[in-house]
This record gives sequence, structure tokens and C-alpha cells, in this order.
Amino acid sequence: MLEKARYIVVEGPIGAGKTTLARRLAARINADVLLENPVANPFLGRFYQNMERWGLPTQISFLFQRSEQLAAFTQSHDPFRRVVSDFLLEKDPLFAELNLAEDELQLYLQIYERLKPTVRKPDLVIYLQAQPDILIDRVRRRGLESERRINEHYLQRVAERYATFFHHYDAAPLFIVNAESLNPWTRTRTSNCCTPACSPCAATGNSSATPAKPHAFPDPSLQPPSCALHKIGVNCRREEEQT
Repeated sequence: MLEKARYIVVEGPIGAGKTTLARRLAARINADVLLENPVANPFLGRFYQNMERWGLPTQISFLFQRSEQLAAFTQSHDPFRRVVSDFLLEKDPLFAELNLAEDELQLYLQIYERLKPTVRKPDLVIYLQAQPDILIDRVRRRGLESERRINEHYLQRVAERYATFFHHYDAAPLFIVNAESLNPWTRTRTSNCCTPACSPCAATGNSSATPAKPHAFPDPSLQPPSCALHKIGVNCRREEEQT
């Protein structure tokens, strides 16, 4: 699936490592990158200081930014070039549902329906999961001023919303990754295979036939993903094909 995918989206909660993985994967498969730019949101730092006061302008600012990025991408990107992105516009409302009062949420949803561009659906979505303590540790280590006031309780709620969103997501094939094995501060090339049947790793003599943590595919007929992910330091959890 990975070899055939031309438009790949990496998603996950704050601190999961989606931008890191998107960059590594794009470099591995010689693809372009389409990355969000949260530091360009002028309300983000104030939002983490007072979520009730700054929730709506923060959400609308992100909506404008991402919609404009996707619209420009659709118009200008070479369709023969592969691309890896670190955001999925369809997940934006989950933050609005989490952070906005009901009347603000209804206003946001009206703006969302008017603004969202018509773009092609991804060929593959990679969803990164991690425990809140891992997420908060990564947020602290990257040291962005705008994220200084994020707490573990908020990340717990965000992670739960992501889990619910992707539990129901069926717009594209979904690949779920245990992001705790993805280290955003190293560029490891160690391969940790999902099963001993991972032939690309076997062919290179990789001795790690037993994964560090057990992984299960929902259907025994599904084959492990390409080692393109393994070679950039990712342990997979499971793969779901949805039509």
C-alpha cells in the first residue's frame, strides 16, 4: 500500500511526532511535504493561557491557514509527484468540539462548511498514538513558547478525541502506529519488524524478528507494511484497509 500511495497524511495528537515522521517518510520515498505551521497562528500562545477566551479565534485561524494551504496545493502541485502531509483537515472540528462553547461551535461549523476546499482524499492516512505522559514529555522537550502551558490533562482529552475520530474514520485506508517507538530527536535506522515474515528485513539479515511489543493485524491475510516505515524508526501497531 505504501509503495502505491501518492498522497499520504500523517496525523496524531500534539506531541505524537507527526511532523517528524512526515519529513522522514518524505525523504525516504522522495516525496514533497505539505506541513502545517502552528507558530504562524497568532492566537495559539494566548489560547493555552485562557482556552475559553481564545478558543474560537484560534480555531478559525487554523481553519483559514489549513484551507488556504490545501487549496493552493490542489491548484499548483504536480500530480505526478508524491506528497506527505502532517495534517488532515477533516480532523479540525474535533478540536472545536473539545474547546468551544456550543454557540461558538455552531458558528465555527458554519464557517468550516463554507471554507473547506474540495481536495482529493489521501491514499493512506498514518495515525500516530501515544500515551499522554509520552506526549507531554515530547512537548516539554521541544520547548515551544506557545506550548509552555499545555498540561497532561488537556493532552489526555485530545488523545481521546483522536481515538474516537479515527475509530469512525473510513474516508481512506488507515494505518495505526504506536508512536511511542518513534523518537523525534533521533534519526534511527533500526528496523523493528511487525512479524518474522517481513521479507525486506529478512533479506537484509535483520535479526530483530521478534518485535519489542506484540503487534496484531485484524485480518491474518493482511501483509506487514513496507519497510520504508521501519527504516525510519517506526514500530507499527496494526493496519486497517477500509473501502
